[in-house]
Amino acid sequence: MTATFTRRQIIGNIGVLLSGTTLMRVVTALVLILIARQVGIERFGQYAGCMALMRMTSVLFSLGLDVWLLRNGNRDGDQRLLAIHSTTSLVLKAGLGLFWLAGVLLLAPWLDPATFPPMLLIFSALTVWLDELSNTVWNAGKAILQNQAALVLGVGSQLGWLAITLGLIVWQVDAVAPYLIGQMICSALVTLLALIWLVRKLGLILEWGRLSGTLRATTPFAISLALALIYGQADVTIIAHYLGTGAAGLYSPGISLITALALIPTAIYSVMLPVLSQAHRTGRVPFLRLTKQLLLWSTLLSVGIGGAVALIAHPLVKWLYGPPFAATAGVLVILSGVLAVRCINFAVATVLVAVGWQSQRVAIQALAALLNVGFNWWYVAQWGILGVAKIYVFTEWVLLLGYLLLFWWWQQSDPRKTLAVPVGDLEK
Repeated sequence: MTATFTRRQIIGNIGVLLSGTTLMRVVTALVLILIARQVGIERFGQYAGCMALMRMTSVLFSLGLDVWLLRNGNRDGDQRLLAIHSTTSLVLKAGLGLFWLAGVLLLAPWLDPATFPPMLLIFSALTVWLDELSNTVWNAGKAILQNQAALVLGVGSQLGWLAITLGLIVWQVDAVAPYLIGQMICSALVTLLALIWLVRKLGLILEWGRLSGTLRATTPFAISLALALIYGQADVTIIAHYLGTGAAGLYSPGISLITALALIPTAIYSVMLPVLSQAHRTGRVPFLRLTKQLLLWSTLLSVGIGGAVALIAHPLVKWLYGPPFAATAGVLVILSGVLAVRCINFAVATVLVAVGWQSQRVAIQALAALLNVGFNWWYVAQWGILGVAKIYVFTEWVLLLGYLLLFWWWQQSDPRKTLAVPVGDLEK
């Protein structure tokens, strides 16, 4: 059976993802703002540092399985195969995640407790592990353009965390751990509900023989995720280690706002990857024309959203975080360049993954990660948080130029030259 995604499904799912993700990101940003204002720069820096370290190391068990599932889960239009892939991914994540959690427990006492308090590290690790399990379920839904349940539960989780946060603020709690525990509880509830949804929607089908094959198939995705986490999270970790939690507390809100505003390219990526993947396999959709439209709209989005953030950075930070976080505004102005370039990066990366060039993409990510960590490691002390932000922008440009080169290379080497000529259109 071969599934075909109609134009209405594509646009509708982008709209659903965009609206739901927007609400989730807004609520998440609001919660982080409230926590930062309540606990102060130093304690918020500890929270940000612990979460960044745990998310960066989570690749040891997540293995890029989510992107692999998004691309391959429904590539043949067979939902039974999607159930098998989803179950296999969950088993691998859950099992390897337990070993990762054990490693965190052993590692925690050896890190600087002033920067990475052991209790915060452990709660952060549990939260990340639970989030990764629920993400696998939601990516199974995305593969068949079934996003509504994920967004309802995701929004509900963030609203629950907001309610807990407001309650703790009313009780004048200024320690970080209770807020993180509240986040962990909400993640646990969502993970449980996600598993129930998966059982009812697709079912759990475990074929033990597929575990080793999936591990081999997801290797380039795991490497890609590891590199993305390095150049996306290493800056906060390095700042916390070398400049202290105060500097991390000033830098992290800028990153949080950029992450929240990246919801548009993220929603487009999540919908277009399975669409382009299936289009490339079947040849029924004018693949290159769809690709060019995606790149055009992503470029226009890049200019608009990047420029807007740069213009409103100073009043926005002052209004959201207050005068103590004034230095964050300068960081946000620079990081607006990250957001602008990332809109195009996500679009080109979607195309590369859809055509099976994930392994080639990894080489570009490796170069970007090496440059990012290297420059940050050597110059963080003299450049400060503004220099770190500029290095982040530079990293995104390295990715963009590399991805565009790969895209050109693929066009020259693709044996199916008929893709260059439109052979049809999306089903109305």
